[in-house]
Amino acid sequence: MRLLAAFLDLSGQPAVVAGGGPVALRRTRTLLEAGLQVTVVAPQIHAEFSTLPVTVVHRHCKPDDLRGARVVVAATNDPAVNERLCEAAQKQGPW
Repeated sequence: MRLLAAFLDLSGQPAVVAGGGPVALRRTRTLLEAGLQVTVVAPQIHAEFSTLPVTVVHRHCKPDDLRGARVVVAATNDPAVNERLCEAAQKQGPW
């Protein structure tokens, strides 16, 4: 695999994190530190999300939830769901 390192100024841009567990929490903190506006979508949300400036949607993430996002993070505990969300995100254009 060939990788490209990039620095992007995405502050103020919308991001969606699918998943509400510890991995999603770490990824959300990283996005917030970069200045993104984060929406977390998951049926169950780690308690620490309540301390963060995020929008929380309590349900399973759907492809329509990704619309308008500049960054999407698939961090559910289901690899098949993550794959479907990644495919949907690639079709819509966010990172």
